[in-house]
Amino acid sequence: DRDQIIAVINKNKGQIIYCYEKGLQAQPSIGGRVAVDFTIGPSGRITTAKASQSSLKSQFVESCMLAKMKTWQF
Repeated sequence: DRDQIIAVINKNKGQIIYCYEKGLQAQPSIGGRVAVDFTIGPSGRITTAKASQSSLKSQFVESCMLAKMKTWQF
């Protein structure tokens, strides 16, 4: 349910921050928002994920975020 999804996202927020901080090292001026559309499969893992909207302008950070998210267990 929605609360369980939010709990997993909050638990793994540090991975997203890691990606952003790595991006800042390469491109100190980045900033913005990234909206991600994802599907959770029957196994509880994300089967598809894509950045649906982004003002970040960093393909590296977006790709890192999506890769980290695909390892999460819901």
